Amino acid sequence: RQLYNIDENFDEHFLNSFLSSSGNKTLCAKLLNERGSWHIFAFSLGRAAHNKQKAIKYFNILINDYPNSEYVLNESAERKLRNLENFNVVEIGSIAPEFELNTIDGKIIKLSKYKGKFVFLDFWGTWCGPCIHELPNLKKLGKSISGEKLQIIGIAQDKKSDLSSFLKTYNLTYQNVIANSETLDKYNITRYPTTFLISPEGKIIAKDLRGENIVEKVKTLINKN
Repeated sequence: RQLYNIDENFDEHFLNSFLSSSGNKTLCAKLLNERGSWHIFAFSLGRAAHNKQKAIKYFNILINDYPNSEYVLNESAERKLRNLENFNVVEIGSIAPEFELNTIDGKIIKLSKYKGKFVFLDFWGTWCGPCIHELPNLKKLGKSISGEKLQIIGIAQDKKSDLSSFLKTYNLTYQNVIANSETLDKYNITRYPTTFLISPEGKIIAKDLRGENIVEKVKTLINKN
């Protein structure tokens, strides 16, 4: 369905009817998470108040009525609620939020350390199929543009041991760090992969760059900025 062609009243009526009649708790939790995430996405695009209110409603039902669902146990539902309560405008033209994150060998990486060069942020996870599909494109990006001009930073929502093993298996040599909830909240991360291109001055100049022509896209943006 097209994003703005959805009949929200019918959709909400259907969801409420399903929740009250279905005994499949796993499916109920999945639907609540999907609808809440949809309204977060719509809110992040247009920031209409009713999308925020509906997202809060659905995630509160999910947390209160389905406490044993994967979305509550892995705390993703609570994190998405925090995103809504502390919503930051993270869009093209805004200043990229600062972060301090740990590498797998315990070093601390700050975004501000890379001021003066372009930074490509990739929010991803080793468990994410679309993220893994993009890795060859990111490796090509790193080889095509000088490290003095562009710094790639992967921000992985993973355990240290899982990320360490994955980086060796896939021979990923660009910088990767372990995500934390504070940074995910600052960047309003609700889906993976999510990418940002940041200028040497610290401004976001592009979002969600991906695909086989990513090198050409990034080079064009660098030349323009």
